[in-house]
Amino acid sequence: MNSGLSILEKGLEILSKTKFRPQLNLIRQIAASIERGEASIIHGLAEVLISHYLIHIGWSIEVEAGSRTIKCDILARKGASTICVEIESAVPSIDDVSAFLTNSIRKIIRKIVNAGRSGMNKVAFAFPVGTVPLIPLAL
Repeated sequence: MNSGLSILEKGLEILSKTKFRPQLNLIRQIAASIERGEASIIHGLAEVLISHYLIHIGWSIEVEAGSRTIKCDILARKGASTICVEIESAVPSIDDVSAFLTNSIRKIIRKIVNAGRSGMNKVAFAFPVGTVPLIPLAL
């Protein structure tokens, strides 16, 4: 059985029990990303929820999109504004915290610089509940 299809079917089954109605194409695209191993289920769920919210307040969105210099988990556009949303869903083991912090700070700074080079107005970072965002105070 195709695991991406089962992820899609399970996601649609869960959503059918709620009032939450994200776009089916969005769910299919994210389920395929999970199947290919490009995202975790937690990351995919965050993409669905954030995308749904942005669409609800009038933004057009693309998942896993960007330009030559930047890739965004969610690229949102509304009028002249463009937002690059980066979702951080990884949680390090206690043994890897130092390397994880260093790499995360480097990744965040790179994302901000590349967004500016690409002409994007804003960069937003989404972190799991209970985690402290790793954004350097100097920024």
